[in-house]
Amino acid sequence: MSLIKKTIFGGFFITIAFIALLFFLMRGCLSKYDERSAIARSLYFEKDTQAIIFSIVKFDKTISYSRDGGFIQKTVSTDYSIQANNAKTGTKINEQKIKNAHDIKNYPIEILGASNGQAWLFMGELLAFDPFTLKATADIQTLEEKNPVLKGKFPAERTYYAFNSNDNQIYFTATDGTKWQLNTQSFIAMPHEYPGENNSLKTMRLQLEKEEKKNRLRF
Repeated sequence: MSLIKKTIFGGFFITIAFIALLFFLMRGCLSKYDERSAIARSLYFEKDTQAIIFSIVKFDKTISYSRDGGFIQKTVSTDYSIQANNAKTGTKINEQKIKNAHDIKNYPIEILGASNGQAWLFMGELLAFDPFTLKATADIQTLEEKNPVLKGKFPAERTYYAFNSNDNQIYFTATDGTKWQLNTQSFIAMPHEYPGENNSLKTMRLQLEKEEKKNRLRF
């Protein structure tokens, strides 16, 4: 390789290294302004000999920071994660980033409840997770596959979902105004019988109940 080429490549790598060094120095300075906080309400789970606390964590990563007298201006990038901590020691066991704030159109973000060893929450959509592995067990796509009649009808707003702590089921109003009860174990939704239930809704409910019985026998 000629001396000119060596000089060009050497200068190129030095420039890249210098830019990388500046980036890490800036990140190191800004990181002290990062903020991490748990969103109110956590869930307690036990499995075999392990006990954990499951929670949603909000992380604000500082992109820019300036202070002018008593006025502080800060720009952040916000991520939401789920986290499992040892229930006895408080030590973090596992953490999984779920969504960036830019991907979430509807708030609030919150834990709904625990059912059948799963944590149910609302984070821009209805979601369920295994609290020990932090792997997703249900999302809107999964629920639509289980309930084809509700494809495109699961509401995107938190206000239309209600977690019932008495039976650990989720009750919701679909986008067409019909009311449903979601079985948090089978992920099958049934029309929710309520005073004034019309005949068409009742027929649909009975038909779905018949299909669910067939599925139980099959498996």
